[in-house]
Amino acid sequence: HSGFRMYRGKVVPGFPMHAHWGYETFTVVEEGYVDTFDSEGNQSRFGFGDAQWVTAPGKYQHCEMYPLAFDDRPNPNDITQIMVNLPLEIKGSENGVSMLWSENIKRTEKQDENGLKTSVKVYAGSYENLNAECHNEKSWAADPEHGFRIVQFRMEPGASYTLPPSAENVSKNLYFVSGSNASVGVFQAYSGYRMKLKSDE
Repeated sequence: HSGFRMYRGKVVPGFPMHAHWGYETFTVVEEGYVDTFDSEGNQSRFGFGDAQWVTAPGKYQHCEMYPLAFDDRPNPNDITQIMVNLPLEIKGSENGVSMLWSENIKRTEKQDENGLKTSVKVYAGSYENLNAECHNEKSWAADPEHGFRIVQFRMEPGASYTLPPSAENVSKNLYFVSGSNASVGVFQAYSGYRMKLKSDE
């Protein structure tokens, strides 16, 4: 209930050079830009629907800064980052960085019984017959047997959506990133909540 946000934007506009070792970061930018460069010579600017997947089982450093997109209006950022701890047997192996440009992200749209829409984006893994390709060889998402996936749901106000069950050995987290409130089963959730769901929920 204390929320999952770790950045408040009160010191610097982003994260200067810092180390990663043994885990992955997936970053999707809904609004604004992120400028990155790393210790392996990669650099990029992505935003407004783009995403970046960093698999860093070995020693790795990168910088993530938030440049201004406009000089004539406010510059809000809407950025979500998920971190995945890699298993010990993968740590120390080769790093990988790949981009997911907005136009290439797998997506579909569903309607509930009242005609209200939920848009679905699949960033990693398989969902609803949509398969997101994984370009990082050492990523936990590269092996379909792991059942790993990242899916975004954007719902119209009042819309309802039923998640299909997962395999029993797959944990499931639901992050409520933006909006006022939502009913998840019998639970009332608010923006900033992270919910751990049972595999059959």
